[in-house]
Amino acid sequence: MSSGASGTLALFQEEYPDPLSPLSLTTPVHELMYGPRQLYRMISEAAGDVGALLMPPRFEYYLRENYPGKATRVEDLAGSVMVLNAGIRPGAVRDALRLAEREGRPVVDGGRLVAARLRADELDLGKLLRGRWAGIEMDALIKGPWELVEALGSWGGKGDIVYGANVYVEEPVVIDVSRGPVLIADDARIEAFSRIEGPAYIGRGTVLHSARINSHTYIGEMCRVGGEVERSIVAGYSNKAHFGYLGHSYVGRWVNIGAGAVTSDLKNTYGIVRAGRPRRDTGLVKLGAFIGDHAKIAIGTLIYTGKSIGGASHAHGLVDVDVPPFVIYSGSTSPGTSELALEKAIEIAGRMMRRRGREVTEGTRRVLEGAFEVSAAERAEFLSRVGGPRSAPPTS
Repeated sequence: MSSGASGTLALFQEEYPDPLSPLSLTTPVHELMYGPRQLYRMISEAAGDVGALLMPPRFEYYLRENYPGKATRVEDLAGSVMVLNAGIRPGAVRDALRLAEREGRPVVDGGRLVAARLRADELDLGKLLRGRWAGIEMDALIKGPWELVEALGSWGGKGDIVYGANVYVEEPVVIDVSRGPVLIADDARIEAFSRIEGPAYIGRGTVLHSARINSHTYIGEMCRVGGEVERSIVAGYSNKAHFGYLGHSYVGRWVNIGAGAVTSDLKNTYGIVRAGRPRRDTGLVKLGAFIGDHAKIAIGTLIYTGKSIGGASHAHGLVDVDVPPFVIYSGSTSPGTSELALEKAIEIAGRMMRRRGREVTEGTRRVLEGAFEVSAAERAEFLSRVGGPRSAPPTS
């Protein structure tokens, strides 16, 4: 299917909180990694050209900055539109679109819209992003962020080492491709005493500081990584530069993880990990953490299995609960837990981004402002339980 052949293909994202929270609060769902590949690329390969991106309002300026030429508002559309949930499993895209076309009815997954052929003049953005739908049931949508990590398991087989341009490898380094390829992108730097076990991807400009990278790990561009990482996704521009363990986890963009921080990815009981919103059995014995964009993890922090840390939050000590966005969390029994003021969060984001030669654009600012607003109720309920104030005094 393509935009030209059958009207416009429009990806949409459900409003927060959605099943891919906390990752989807500040990163559009279609930009999330599904295993070693981005959802947008996989959906486009299966469905054809995406002509429109209909996302929650906080993303509008960001989409204009990053997707010139794409329609981003219902008002920009005309004629027939095939709407497709950006949170669809890539392997279900073709079948969902065919089913919607053949039956002439919406395809749904437990009341959540998967795909539907609609006229532009009957599109209701509010219902599209937040509504419950009736139609033909199909198990097609990603049920939680753990599926993004679990998709790393589809990547494997024997392979080679593939180097991009201007890669620097400081010997001695061990690169094991017996279980899969190791791809090292342009301008990456691998420091001495690192060990990389394929399949693995090391992104453009990323530096490994004597790191142990176990199999099925994706590290995005411009990251700084040390310690041990196993079967995890680390999105671009994030730091885990020191010792500590990150396993079976998804780390968003612009995250900093301090020295000695550890994610648990196995319960003492060896039982199934529960995670998500609402909590549900993931079917997985090994599962780590989900850390939203711009989060900061303090030195020595310990994070329990299956826990989430929301975008722009700061985590200290023992994290044994899901931490909402924009919270300074100091442990479930600490009186130091409080809300992080929006302007302070934007200021901190700017400091980190400038260290990579980037600035907070209008689009990024609008995303953070919208994220703060839509997560307010969740944050207030959390702070009422742990006893923290709604607003923290600014700190340097």
